[in-house]
Amino acid sequence: MPIVQVPLDVSDDIYMGVLNGSLELLGMVKDGQHKVRKHIPRAKLPRADKAAKVKKAGVWQVIKEHKAIAIGVGAVTTVAGIGAYAYHSWKDNKMAAAEEKIADFQKALKDYLKASKKGKLNAKVVDNLQNALDDLEKKKLGKDVELTIPASQLTALIYSIFTYTETLAKANEYEVKIVKPKNGTQGSITSLKSYLEIQKQILENVA
Repeated sequence: MPIVQVPLDVSDDIYMGVLNGSLELLGMVKDGQHKVRKHIPRAKLPRADKAAKVKKAGVWQVIKEHKAIAIGVGAVTTVAGIGAYAYHSWKDNKMAAAEEKIADFQKALKDYLKASKKGKLNAKVVDNLQNALDDLEKKKLGKDVELTIPASQLTALIYSIFTYTETLAKANEYEVKIVKPKNGTQGSITSLKSYLEIQKQILENVA
């Protein structure tokens, strides 16, 4: 028996907001001033009591006498510089990876909304959105980068998807318990995942 499709009932402002990118359902919280939080230890320099010696014998003489210290300072400074560069590069790579995952999620969400609103949803579209969401949750970004979905922007959309899942199940005489959306961002994400799984089951088992 062919699947009975039903259109997703979502408000035009939310639908168009997701499609044109004005409604950002997922973004990144970065370090407050976009700066590296990790501080590089200062190099250990010769003590201040060498100042008189510097004045008397000259800077180069003191450096010559403390050649090992000078070389050590240079080495520490170089290592610190390399460490700073490596940390910046690491953080930039984390940001780039996060932005790529966000872009994948947003594309999958757009495809899902387009298909479900037109009554043309299929298991592959649902699966793509599930995978994109899973990739975001698995991403280890560290304390400098955090993925977030503002609850205020997400609640209305999740409720529409909840109602859509109920309607799709009834239209196809598919018996399943569908729980109302939970509160909070994490609750909304958990609810979204459960609705997508139910939809995929209906699309795969009824068709």
